[in-house]
Amino acid sequence: MSASPFALHASTPAELALRRDAERRGLPFVFFRDDETMLRIHELRRDRGAVQIGRRSACAISLPWDSEASRTHAELQPVGADWAIADDGLSQNGTFVNGERIAGRRRLCAGDVIRIGRTTIGYWAPAETSAAATADGQENIDATMLTDAERRVLIALARPMRGPDGVPASNRQIADELYLSIPTVKGHLRSIADKFGIRDLPQTHKRHELVARALRSGILIEREL
Repeated sequence: MSASPFALHASTPAELALRRDAERRGLPFVFFRDDETMLRIHELRRDRGAVQIGRRSACAISLPWDSEASRTHAELQPVGADWAIADDGLSQNGTFVNGERIAGRRRLCAGDVIRIGRTTIGYWAPAETSAAATADGQENIDATMLTDAERRVLIALARPMRGPDGVPASNRQIADELYLSIPTVKGHLRSIADKFGIRDLPQTHKRHELVARALRSGILIEREL
């Protein structure tokens, strides 16, 4: 399987700069690693319409190295201010978002992880265009906002994202690592989400967004993970 785009330990300074530059341009984008583990970024522009993904060289996002991807596998489609991933039976092996196989079309939120064949693709969108945006768009996060216990929970949440799947830790994993009860872990995560201004997201998206905001704000740094 291609290395996860969320494998933070694998990112070089040049790759981190490439991603920061893409974020500053303010357009939604997807990012993934090719067969030589090079980071690739593809910006999504609504005025250019849908973006096909597959093994065919004609696809805007071409994955010729991935034998488990179909020739035309899936399509990224603009939906209002957001983007969706669509697989209307084109692919043989299916398209997955955050580990769940989709049927038809699924709207994407910042931090979603798409899997097509053996390739993992991350989705990023600025707060003002993302379905994961909060009402107040809070980004002014300070390390002093968190208690020591909340910070330990946040680090435990983020640590597995260094692995090949790029998925945050489950409540059980955090509880086992920190010797806490699951209700205690849930309470800390709710408190962190409130402090970060993330309240109304689906749980899977919320966990990704917590980690993303902690890294963007500098509350978490790579060596802590």
